[in-house]
Amino acid sequence: MQTHFSPEAAAELVQAQLDAALPRLQEWLRVDLAQRLNRELELHIHALLDVRMEALARELALELRPWLEDMAQDTMARVLAEGLGS
Repeated sequence: MQTHFSPEAAAELVQAQLDAALPRLQEWLRVDLAQRLNRELELHIHALLDVRMEALARELALELRPWLEDMAQDTMARVLAEGLGS
């Protein structure tokens, strides 16, 4: 047998169900939003780190270039001197 509710009783029942579900929904949204924001923040941090690492690599290459060129010239001079000496 089916129970029929008055419109007011049905509205109260629906409101009670919504009130009961609201805290769970709010918690789910809070957790979901926190996880999404955390993922977005991680992506932004990784992107910033990638950019910074590229900049540092370029700076390091510029700093090391003269030293490497000197080392290469010294090595070539030694090879030529040893080659001419034999």
